[in-house]
Amino acid sequence: MAQDTKHWFNQGETLWDYRRKASKWHFDPDIPNEPTKMLKLNFVQFKGDWQSELAQTKFTERPPMDLAEPLQRLGIQEHINLGVDTRIEGLRSTVDPTIHKKINKIVEAFQFDDPYAQIILQKPGEMFTLHIDVVACDPRSMEAANKDETNMRVFVALEDWCWGQYLMMGNHHWTNWKAGDALWFRWQDMPHASANCGHKTRPMLKITGKITPQFKKLLEQDNVIIDV
Repeated sequence: MAQDTKHWFNQGETLWDYRRKASKWHFDPDIPNEPTKMLKLNFVQFKGDWQSELAQTKFTERPPMDLAEPLQRLGIQEHINLGVDTRIEGLRSTVDPTIHKKINKIVEAFQFDDPYAQIILQKPGEMFTLHIDVVACDPRSMEAANKDETNMRVFVALEDWCWGQYLMMGNHHWTNWKAGDALWFRWQDMPHASANCGHKTRPMLKITGKITPQFKKLLEQDNVIIDV
């Protein structure tokens, strides 16, 4: 097993170092495939035309960067250590059911409790550096965050893949997606990143919510087609 020893930060407290110690991922760069217990593609696929909704979307939100919030500060420290501008991650828009009627049907289809959904727009040259999530914007402790098994996260492509666009979850590089394709992964464990080094903007739907029996049942299936 060629477990990585290079990817640690040696300056300041970082979210990565805390989360990596708690992660159940293997951290072996030589393992080519990820097991479905960590990552699953297209257990559900959505069919429909939501281009008019994207055209009406105003992308004005940025990732939370409140230095007074401990967990956010730990994540910002990683950007400081890397010498990376925190404003290169792309803009966002919270899904609005009055504007995003079809996109909101996608959100509802996962049957999360208390879902929160954003459309993340990455322009060419924007990226989200390698990180391990904490799904929290509240001042709870790192110990509590490391034990979080109540939140689930999925991504849904809103346009067909274009050259230069990718998401990386662990050792899996997600490319060649079609609009409506979905991806679930263990955000608690898997390092992940995204980038757009292509020519076209990339809208991606990110949904976070509390796990339910209905979602667990959906996740166990393969290639379920849902028309919106």
